[in-house]
Amino acid sequence: MVKNKKILILFLGLILFIVLLIFFLYFKNNNSINKNVDKNNENYNNKESENLGKINQVSPYSYKENIIRAAIEQKTAESCSRLLFGEDKFDCVFRVAIANRSEELCVELKGSTREKECYDYIQLEKVKLEKNLQSCLNLDLNKETQMACLINYFSDKFDINICNNSFNNDEDYKLLCESIINHNIAIKEKDIKMCDKIELENYKVDCLIILNNQPKDSDGDGIKDSLELMYDTNPYDKDTDKDGLTDFDETMIYSTNPKNPDTDGDGYNDRDEVKNGYNPKGEGKLK
Repeated sequence: MVKNKKILILFLGLILFIVLLIFFLYFKNNNSINKNVDKNNENYNNKESENLGKINQVSPYSYKENIIRAAIEQKTAESCSRLLFGEDKFDCVFRVAIANRSEELCVELKGSTREKECYDYIQLEKVKLEKNLQSCLNLDLNKETQMACLINYFSDKFDINICNNSFNNDEDYKLLCESIINHNIAIKEKDIKMCDKIELENYKVDCLIILNNQPKDSDGDGIKDSLELMYDTNPYDKDTDKDGLTDFDETMIYSTNPKNPDTDGDGYNDRDEVKNGYNPKGEGKLK
């Protein structure tokens, strides 16, 4: 009986030893793995920091901006969470999300003030791509966001009737519509006087800036007003000397005097000479 007890104790001791040995080997191996992982992460982060350092040396942007730009290009917000903190991290994730129109990335903003803004922006961008007026009006967002959608919709429109037909009950939207479309028409027709019809100041100013900076051809004869001043011709009259040849024809084609209807003084109108094949600047046929 005593002998059996000793054997049992030895057996239990052996089992306990084996269990302790297994635990020892497990924790030793796990610790080694963690060290390798930590070392790899450290090497990776050091390498990434080194790369960012190199970028920062040649880039005009800040450390944060470089991370954001790289994340946008890679279409992932992983580096935002790993390398930035607090509001900088949320700002990074937000910009990556909207740049890639990714609602999945908006999820990473949960709990921040940017979460709703992220979803709203992506919804707006999707609707803007549709280029549909009713879709803009159906946006379940604030009025400012709806206006952003409408601005995009009106950007290539020239029919002022759209405003009267669509916004009889909303003066703000109607005013926005009329201002943008009048702006578009003025720029297209290069009519600086139309800028005065634009009620919203920012569109009126933009219209004036664009048209004042463009080389104008007020009479549409093909010669810019600045050149007409040089030729001493009338920038508001296609045919300054009323001989039937436009100022462009006289200065650019036949080299006749745009201020004299009979350049060579032979008693025949410049246009008549050209029409009949004669040289309006002297004797002989037109070459």
